Amino acid sequence: MYKGYKVTKRLLRYMEYAKSRYEKIREDREVELWDILAEYEYIMQQPKCMQMFLYDMISDQFTHYGEYSVVRAVNGELYVRKLNKCEIK
Repeated sequence: MYKGYKVTKRLLRYMEYAKSRYEKIREDREVELWDILAEYEYIMQQPKCMQMFLYDMISDQFTHYGEYSVVRAVNGELYVRKLNKCEIK
């Protein structure tokens, strides 16, 4: 069965780095979240649906939710599945 792309601890750590950087910069000036995510090479190496998932988790707006689905496996790990237009980068 196709589970999707695993959300690893390393990826969650990078998400926290990007989130804290985004919040710090946003206090001073207007900044686009995609620009912050682009600074992290590991995040940009992920499939597009995973990038959209991270964007939605950081922004708390879930603007891309129709592009992916999140599945929790029996072992408790999270997987992100691509849907319709979500392409592998």
